[in-house]
Amino acid sequence: MALLTKDDVPRIRENLRTCADFLRSVRFVLDVNSFEFYTKGAWCEHVVPALCPRDVIGAAREFGASAAVIRENCDHTWGIDVHQQKLVNVNLFLRAAAHHTLAGLGFLLSTRDIFHLFQSSVHTEFQEPSLMCDKKCHEVALLSRLVVALVQHCSLNQDSVLVGLHTCGNLGSNILRVFLCHKQLRALSNVGCCYHLLTETSPLGADAEDPCGFPMSQFLLKSGFMLGRNMKMTACLAPERAARGKGLPNESLFRWAVLQVIIRDRFKHVSTTQHIGKVCNKTASFLGYCRKAFVLLGLDDSQISDDDITAYHDSYAPRAHELEAFNTLKAALSPCVEAIIFLDRLSFLLEQDLSCHAALVSLFDPAKSPRHYAIVAVKDKQ
Repeated sequence: MALLTKDDVPRIRENLRTCADFLRSVRFVLDVNSFEFYTKGAWCEHVVPALCPRDVIGAAREFGASAAVIRENCDHTWGIDVHQQKLVNVNLFLRAAAHHTLAGLGFLLSTRDIFHLFQSSVHTEFQEPSLMCDKKCHEVALLSRLVVALVQHCSLNQDSVLVGLHTCGNLGSNILRVFLCHKQLRALSNVGCCYHLLTETSPLGADAEDPCGFPMSQFLLKSGFMLGRNMKMTACLAPERAARGKGLPNESLFRWAVLQVIIRDRFKHVSTTQHIGKVCNKTASFLGYCRKAFVLLGLDDSQISDDDITAYHDSYAPRAHELEAFNTLKAALSPCVEAIIFLDRLSFLLEQDLSCHAALVSLFDPAKSPRHYAIVAVKDKQ
């Protein structure tokens, strides 16, 4: 167990290739939009008839509860039919997803590992401010301890440590560029988030004044691999919570999907770009939800009666578990997308012409803080 160096770049690139190949193969799952789920018949289109939604949900929860780390992936079909773009075996699919994560690929250190590497036994006294929630207190306490360990490890006096806690979108990428460009910055600890805000292209191409958030590494830049909007949105899901039946807004997604069916059938139009936002609270009826949505979308709601709206809901209600099951599959792929984002950043750091050591750390409890991966780096003394 050691921090990674420039010598590890070939291994990182090989795993980037592995992750990219896997994500390309399962893109048919990742690219399904929840609001188009029923209008495009996604369940029948991408899942073999032998699999029922409740079995998929049950398998995902059982696998998630086991917290299995799959270091070897013996079945290279990954539980899917690549040509027909269908899920055929949920257990093999979940094992393949677990393998193509930072933990499964062997790149993830625990907090105990990283503190051991820095030979730090410090326990910072942290008084919880009354205005901070439990989640934020948990994050700040652990990150504070890591910063102290970095400072002690580098024997810092006048030099500085660069720290980011849940740096949104491109800020998570740009903080690495800042770290590399300033020699007085000796150490880095950064936890990213909001991957859906990452830019993958610039209007002017590779513009030094407006660099992209992804990809950063030479390998992925040359490969032409792109995440796309749906894959970036999937990276923002909370797989540990989803495995326990929490964390996915199943009811709101179901309403949105059925609303699209009504718009397609009764208004001859499918709203694919206009976002209706939170048009009602959790206690509002589906009827009230639709009426408010029609107004926001500028549709003449006199074209459909209350009874017809209710009939649509009742017709699709028995199929709500199809959408829940499919989104559970997407949640299982969330750490796979995070893996390629963080390996890309790790490779970018170590490719540079300076002596730098780095690691990827599971810093927080994922049940409390779903975005729990940190990239930690230390420069050698110049």
